[in-house]
Amino acid sequence: KNLVDWARAYGYEMPDIDYVEIEDPGPNNPYVCRVFDPKDEPPIDRPFAPTVIYIPLQPNSEYSTTFDPWKNMEEKGYCSTFRLSMTKEHIKELSGLVKFNVLKSAHLIRAAVFRP
Repeated sequence: KNLVDWARAYGYEMPDIDYVEIEDPGPNNPYVCRVFDPKDEPPIDRPFAPTVIYIPLQPNSEYSTTFDPWKNMEEKGYCSTFRLSMTKEHIKELSGLVKFNVLKSAHLIRAAVFRP
């Protein structure tokens, strides 16, 4: 919410972002990527608003049934922003999850980027 509020306060155009959808995508949207395109909004005068592609850091049981970055952060594990070092295995696990989620959503990202 802060991003849109901040941008609009400083005169930047932003699409409307459905924060409920981000927090609870529901069973009809199994992808870990959300696209907020101003072209999908009712006619509003925001010709320069960007398309926002949001890929949150979240667990994905298709990648791993045991790795949950949020649980890891809560337990002050290696995903915590207060942890200043990681092993190669930690980096591989975390970056692997992110890569998996991006690849899983590649079709949505391509569609948003190449939309006329």
